[in-house]
Amino acid sequence: MSRIYPFESYEEYVKVQTEINKQKLGWVYAKPRVIKRIVEEVKFAGSVLCHGTRNAAEQKMFLQHWSHAKVLGTEISDTAEQFEYTVQWDMQEPKREWIGKWDVVYTNAFDHCIYPAQALMTWKDQISNEGNLFLEYSETQSVYQASDPLDATLAEVKGMLREAGFGLIEEVSNVTCPADGVLLKCRPTNEGIIREVGKK
Repeated sequence: MSRIYPFESYEEYVKVQTEINKQKLGWVYAKPRVIKRIVEEVKFAGSVLCHGTRNAAEQKMFLQHWSHAKVLGTEISDTAEQFEYTVQWDMQEPKREWIGKWDVVYTNAFDHCIYPAQALMTWKDQISNEGNLFLEYSETQSVYQASDPLDATLAEVKGMLREAGFGLIEEVSNVTCPADGVLLKCRPTNEGIIREVGKK
């Protein structure tokens, strides 16, 4: 059963996430090989939104492949202003200007969510008509503590995606994610048909 670390308030959650961000400000979790695999899957994207980016590493990786693209990242910490291509924003929260605007929405920070259902709905609304959500997820990093509050199995994450309205959920093949993670390619379908594609 999935569970979420019990913060006393939303303000405490933001405070803890900001403190952890500052402690790990120089760390980079995103891997160039994962970003490259997303580029191979999509071929072309005019816009990329990355969530929970800490120090803008993901944005710069995408720009190495798609220099033409509009690339932006969100970070809940006030350190966001230190990094280009980054805005301070809680990735779980919708933003009107971003609805339907992004060909790729990417995150490796889903385990940092305390409102996972809201986050997935927000991200679904952000992708363009032909866009995709790429969610990198590791069960071993999902540990039910203040730094990584969401604890869920991969099967439970897929269930959350289905409930959020993603009709296509695919485990992307030929990619090695950190911490034995997987890269999920997710897209809503007009027909509402649920179809899962396993890793080849």
